[in-house]
Amino acid sequence: MSQNLRDQVAELFRAHPNEWIDARAIVEIAGFGGWRTRKNECEHQLGIKIVNRQSRRNGYTVSEYKFVPLGQAGVEAA
Repeated sequence: MSQNLRDQVAELFRAHPNEWIDARAIVEIAGFGGWRTRKNECEHQLGIKIVNRQSRRNGYTVSEYKFVPLGQAGVEAA
């Protein structure tokens, strides 16, 4: 089952290259208890470069992730 969820998370990132994706969107696919594992699997098993940024909004920490296709500059989380 996790392989299928990994592929669904990878599909989300690949459909939105260079766009920030709120972690909550990943949670909707992979579940609260498994989204970080599925994200890590995308990075380590599929070689997908994913960067993270965090910010404070309305008293909450917002965590966002971005898929940076290989060979593209600007992999910093800014």
